[in-house]
Amino acid sequence: MFVKMYSYKIKQSDFQKWKKINNAAKKIYTKYGGGNSKGLMKKGKNFIKIIELDFYKSKKDFLKITTLVDQNKRINKLYQEFLNTLYQKKITQEEFETF
Repeated sequence: MFVKMYSYKIKQSDFQKWKKINNAAKKIYTKYGGGNSKGLMKKGKNFIKIIELDFYKSKKDFLKITTLVDQNKRINKLYQEFLNTLYQKKITQEEFETF
């Protein structure tokens, strides 16, 4: 199994907005075969730290799904809205495999 991890901080004041964006993006990913994900959050003083873990059958499957998702016009708009919710303009990404 292939796992993609994202870590970032969002503004506390934008948490509800972020949830709506995230839910809309999940629907698009599900449409193209994605959908297994888990999220973690930790509240700070002015921000919420988010860690998302997205699970795929393989890296090949991940690349296929993300290629299809990237062609969706709505996802680009959602991504720009997501960037506006960030507390810091830093997103960390890592890739893992299960054993």
